[in-house]
Amino acid sequence: MAYDIEQVLINEANRIGPDIYRKTLNTSPWLKLVKKDVWPDEMGDTIRVLTYERSLPANSLSWAQVSLDPVASSMYATSSTNPLAFNNNAVVAQSNDLANTNPTFPAPGNYGSNAIPPVQAIQFAQTLRSYNLTQTALQSPFLSVNDLRFSLKRKEQLSNIFAILQENTSYAWQDRYRDEFVRIAQYKINAAIDGSGNLISNFGDNSTFRSDVLPTSVLVQGILDRVYQKLIRDGAGNNPLDRENARPVFGAILSSEASRNLIAANPDIRQDYRWSSKVNELLAPLGIERSYAGFFHMVDDWGPRHDAFAVASVSGNAITLTSSPAGFTAGVAIQVSGSGIAQGTFGTLSGAVLTVNNTPSVSAGQYVFLRRLPYAPIQTTQGYKQDINPYYEIAAYEDTIVFHQDVFVNLVPKPITAAGSNVTFDAVSYMGDFKWRNIITPDTNPDGTIGFFRAILSSGSKPVRPEWGTVIRSLRASTPLILDGVTQGSANVIAPPYFAVGASGATGVTVEAA
Repeated sequence: MAYDIEQVLINEANRIGPDIYRKTLNTSPWLKLVKKDVWPDEMGDTIRVLTYERSLPANSLSWAQVSLDPVASSMYATSSTNPLAFNNNAVVAQSNDLANTNPTFPAPGNYGSNAIPPVQAIQFAQTLRSYNLTQTALQSPFLSVNDLRFSLKRKEQLSNIFAILQENTSYAWQDRYRDEFVRIAQYKINAAIDGSGNLISNFGDNSTFRSDVLPTSVLVQGILDRVYQKLIRDGAGNNPLDRENARPVFGAILSSEASRNLIAANPDIRQDYRWSSKVNELLAPLGIERSYAGFFHMVDDWGPRHDAFAVASVSGNAITLTSSPAGFTAGVAIQVSGSGIAQGTFGTLSGAVLTVNNTPSVSAGQYVFLRRLPYAPIQTTQGYKQDINPYYEIAAYEDTIVFHQDVFVNLVPKPITAAGSNVTFDAVSYMGDFKWRNIITPDTNPDGTIGFFRAILSSGSKPVRPEWGTVIRSLRASTPLILDGVTQGSANVIAPPYFAVGASGATGVTVEAA
């Protein structure tokens, strides 16, 4: 039987989507723990969700003593003709009360505390938030069926192509869930304190990280302890990831280095961790074995890392930095954050000039955070490969995300195949399932021998309890390299040959040649 390459491409494409969740589901907490639902159709392009907030009396409750008063109390009925007619709130009358044959009754509504206690009004509070549907697409280069026909080990090459496509969909969703959690989470904390010992933080919808005061410490348990108590008092303990000894346990999504530093900081912590209870079945497949101090450490080795760069001047959407940042490709979009920078801001670099897509309100002398991605493009025989980015490994700052599954829900639209009135469409999966497309065109593909893989990803993030989301930006943690009893350095990096000697990040960290 002839080897039908076209049919192989179609069949394999149909397996890419399911294989993603079968093979990579347990490699990232983001793929497993984020709640998912269906986007509601026919409700417009912007949907608003109303949240009833916690409401309590404005003042302390006033409590009045209930006592027997033969004149002003409400023990008697309102009829003056029958002083012995007790109402439902009456108490057993004393003998001298019964002897009173002509009692004086208060006016209606003025019966004293026996009938109407002091009142404190509860004013309801609501927050109205909006969310939208967004989409993106992934697409492979064009593949010629005839080229594959003569390719060496074509089955092996096709297998590699399918694996790359799977990895891209998995990576895209991880990045999406992570970015959306950071965007929606209301608490943004820097690992630094002010003169009063308070953590540097911002709070509120669309809050951003402060960059006027940069983080000064690695992640320490004391910061997580404060976040834990805030979550408990805010009601987040009603639906935690798990419970141990009836106490809620939340998730801390952090780097391997940060987790190791927290656990190994002192012998007492190591002992508590060793004897803590085991996790439930939901978390065990993620490699999580135990908890410490109210948190499961969920390792994300691709978590956000940043460097901070000083601002020299601002003109419109152009931010001029005091120096040209190393390690970024000119014209490639970079995530930008910091004081005066709106959530979701991206920028491009040209030398020391950072042009952003939102008008910033940052001032000279402040800083902006630029995100370092885990991988960087390196030229190969054909095209560019994504290799480990050494600037990511030596970045000055990293984010730890205190995860609660009720912060937001990811909504994915259903495919529409029939809209009525004989209007039909092809079924489209919006979860990033790759499909083989062979589109015949008179000029470029008249014989249908050229095709490509294409995937559509679409979702909307419905905010539910943003106040339960916290992101902590701290100094990047590292495992010291100790040789012959001497600490050689603190940067977790093995510098590849293409990493220039003396290249510096925002903090002047220098990586020596390997």
